[in-house]
Amino acid sequence: MEELHRKTLETLTANQLSAIPSEISNLNMTGYDFEKYCARLLSLNGFTSVSVTKDSGDQGIDIIAFKENVKYGIQCKLYSSRVGNSAVQEAYSGKDFYKCQIGAVLTNNEFTDSAKELADSLGVLLWNGNFLNQLQQHI
Repeated sequence: MEELHRKTLETLTANQLSAIPSEISNLNMTGYDFEKYCARLLSLNGFTSVSVTKDSGDQGIDIIAFKENVKYGIQCKLYSSRVGNSAVQEAYSGKDFYKCQIGAVLTNNEFTDSAKELADSLGVLLWNGNFLNQLQQHI
């Protein structure tokens, strides 16, 4: 899984990581709008068969997407503060529910140290605001 994460990052780091642009850090949209926005970005960055799950009762996964025949279950969090453990737990359980090989959390912000530790233990990928910025730069 670490190799897949590295490959995904390699395809998205042609430009140096930079500060999160104001349009991302101050998004004025609903959580569901953010999910659709992220799905579009993923689709424009090499992910295929990208779909957004239903608005509520999504079992912890907001986006299903494929890259290199690997099925990703992605939890999106549009937060004004750092993302904690609950998002990691949702991605982990939702990954199994949707029969995905990889669970990930995608946010416009950063993650708490506790969330990073839990994600590392569970094998959940954490995609922060810099990663989101990279997705935007490639469209």
